[in-house]
Amino acid sequence: MYSPGFCHNHSSCASSGRSCWFPRGSAAAAFAQVFLKEKARQLLERRWLQRQSWAVVTLQRKFRRLLHRRRLRVLQEKVTVIQAHFRGYQARKRYKRLKKTLMQFKTMILISRPLVRRRKRCQVTAVLSEQGVQEGLFLP
Repeated sequence: MYSPGFCHNHSSCASSGRSCWFPRGSAAAAFAQVFLKEKARQLLERRWLQRQSWAVVTLQRKFRRLLHRRRLRVLQEKVTVIQAHFRGYQARKRYKRLKKTLMQFKTMILISRPLVRRRKRCQVTAVLSEQGVQEGLFLP
């Protein structure tokens, strides 16, 4: 009954080339076969669960990345708006400063215009008087 020969019932015995100590057609051999199938099924189930958990982790990671990119895009748009407002503020400030400088310059011109005219007149009269003295137009 116990013939330690090559077992045709167990795939593990056949693949390893070992001899099986279970009698052929016995309940123990059937139990061993079911047990081996159960181990293989459990291994497959563990691998399947592991793949599913990795798939869930991958989906979560990609979804979080998507949300992060959306938030980043919204923040970039807000930053662009803030920069535009700040640049507008700087441009208005620079314009006011230039306008103030121009007004000061115009004021200086208005104030100094009579002075410039007076100096020109004095220069012209000085030049004319020098020319007249040199030509002898003016006699003492």
